[in-house]
Amino acid sequence: MANLTNSCWAVVISLVLMAVLAVSAVSAHAGSFVNVYLTGFESPDFAPGALVPQDGLPGLVWQWSSVATVDSPATVSGVAANTGSQGVELEHGSGVGVQADANYFTNLSSETFVDVAKVTWDMNVLATGELTNPPFGPFFGMDNFTSSGVTKRVGFAGLDATTGEVLFSAPGTGLLSVDNDTVTLDAWHTWQMIMDFNTQTFDVTVDAVLVLDEIGFSDVTVDIANYSAAALTTFSGSNDTASNNQGGTAYYDNYSVMTAGVIVGDFNHDGIVNAEDIDLLRIAINTNSPDPIYDVNGGGLDGTDFTYEVQTIIGSAFGDADLNQQVTFTDFVSLSTNFGSSGTGWGQGNFNLDDITNFADFVAIANNWGIDLSSGVLTETPAPEPASSTLVFAGLALFGWRRRQ
Repeated sequence: MANLTNSCWAVVISLVLMAVLAVSAVSAHAGSFVNVYLTGFESPDFAPGALVPQDGLPGLVWQWSSVATVDSPATVSGVAANTGSQGVELEHGSGVGVQADANYFTNLSSETFVDVAKVTWDMNVLATGELTNPPFGPFFGMDNFTSSGVTKRVGFAGLDATTGEVLFSAPGTGLLSVDNDTVTLDAWHTWQMIMDFNTQTFDVTVDAVLVLDEIGFSDVTVDIANYSAAALTTFSGSNDTASNNQGGTAYYDNYSVMTAGVIVGDFNHDGIVNAEDIDLLRIAINTNSPDPIYDVNGGGLDGTDFTYEVQTIIGSAFGDADLNQQVTFTDFVSLSTNFGSSGTGWGQGNFNLDDITNFADFVAIANNWGIDLSSGVLTETPAPEPASSTLVFAGLALFGWRRRQ
């Protein structure tokens, strides 16, 4: 009986270890992701017509690279929409002796990536309809690159428009490889490609189902700091003449490029979220920044992001100038020293979205006076009656004195 019991425990322990390892494998790519580039190709950011050289985000112009002898155009079109009213229609040119490979991308080399890059896109690959001795392809999908003097391929993944097979780049070579999985043609699917630059591997899911697991990068030792492009891509599905001549069409929508390993709300990427980040967020809100990194609560960039940054991410309160999670006389000194000054930031007692430290900021301190969040639990230490009266009179005196300057 003891042996049986020990055997049972051994099985239980083994199952627990397997579960832990499985969770660890999933967690390696889990966590918070921050959008670096996000678009549904909608108006007014994109207009119907050629994708190149439109710039859905200022400074990030769509461009293309190709060795084609015929066009493989990418067009912003209502026909290509999965959600909303517009998407991108990508064609693979056809004809005798043609070469129609093409990449459409926006250069992201100026953006900051840390550890992991994740690309998601919706794609509908139209079936070629070649049923008798069909050629292969064309391929439609996503191709990823780094660039630092020399362009290197991270890897690609996508679909064969004739067979419906999942195609991907072979580790170390980038040669076209075929997976055992197939995906329905003439239908929308959500693709996700996660590239881990620490392990130099990528995973791919289609409609949240894992189809490619830990595929080695095409070029070895590529650096996340040089990640530059997630390209809408088409090329021939094989080197035979029929495949090279095979035309095709795919629709793309809801394209996003994200990174992980960063702290949400850390806009200057110094590893901490502090007053500098609050001030950067204030500027972003007031200038209607298109950069999705500032949308920290996921609801669109507005004043609620400012509140979320202070209260949820930092865990502080309005009026806490030194961000020690307590609103005390020290914070009042920061406000009084800068009272009436413009161009001030959080550390100078400016606790709202304007650019001046004034009576509205004093009200923020007064409303939260005595709050203590340093223990992780909200406590309030009411000021003794003389002290609270002194604060009120100090504020009124300060307000009156500044008005007389």
